[in-house]
Amino acid sequence: MTDRNRREAGSALLVAMMLLVLMGLIGLAALQTVSQDRQVAGYQNRARLALYAADASVALVSNLLRDPKDCSTALVVPSGNLGDSTVFPYGQPSYGPDPEVATPLKCVGKAPADPSLGVNLTWGRARFQSLVWEVHSIGQTADGSTARVETRQTGLSGSQGYN
Repeated sequence: MTDRNRREAGSALLVAMMLLVLMGLIGLAALQTVSQDRQVAGYQNRARLALYAADASVALVSNLLRDPKDCSTALVVPSGNLGDSTVFPYGQPSYGPDPEVATPLKCVGKAPADPSLGVNLTWGRARFQSLVWEVHSIGQTADGSTARVETRQTGLSGSQGYN
């Protein structure tokens, strides 16, 4: 065996070990990235559920405002839970009025007239006008994620006869 062959005898093993360590480090980095992506996806899912819960509250207020009301009518933002415990085994998302707002549902006043809509708000002898309501609701998931929604809804105010 020559001197040159003796110097190169262990180089293949050394190169193979270096490549193996490098591939292991790449695998660990990929595993950490996947783990962080799963965490972010979980956070986004909980935030989306909280937003859906707050939107459910706004939808219920819209149903309340379908019947004619006036600004003196006392209305409250409904509270409740979404779905049932079989759909949400770790706790149901809930919705309700925003506790940080003094009046979560209040009448702002008459809606501005828009002649481009071409809507006749007279039905028989009853005359209606559109009122604007401000709604503040909150949705929460069981782990504490929250979403706040503030909207303005229109509802009808009715009166008998013509003014």
